[in-house]
Formats: sequence, C-alpha cells, structure tokens
Amino acid sequence: MLIGGTSDVVIANSSNRYGTVWEEPTTPVSRTFHEAISGGRNDSYLMLVKGANHFSFVDPFDPTTDIPFLETYDNL
Repeated sequence: MLIGGTSDVVIANSSNRYGTVWEEPTTPVSRTFHEAISGGRNDSYLMLVKGANHFSFVDPFDPTTDIPFLETYDNL
C-alpha cells in the first residue's frame, strides 16, 4: 500500500530538487505506484487521502525529518 495526501506541499515544495514542477502534489506518488510497482497482482493499493499533508500520517509528529519547514498546516 502506498499512501499520499492531496495537500502534500512537502512534495510540491521539493519538486525543484528534481528539476520539475508537479501539477498536483499527488503526481510523484501516483507515478511511483503506476510506474514502479508491478501491476496485475491484485495486492497493490494506492490510497490518496483528501486534505492530508505530508505529516498527517505521523502521530506524534516527528520533527527529526528535517523537512517540516516545507509543510503548511492550514488544513489541519
């Protein structure tokens, strides 16, 4: 299972490191799922959580990632 959030601005704010600008914050997660995970096995799942940001899935919040400054918390 690959999980992403529709409001993941960490991904959007990091896109310049990869020489691109993503139209949607879910683009790299969706591409990873569709291009890097073998299909046809019926055991692979992509879950995009509406309104979730990069850190929505961490409790308690982990400040050691060294990237929380890239995230906004308006949607929490």
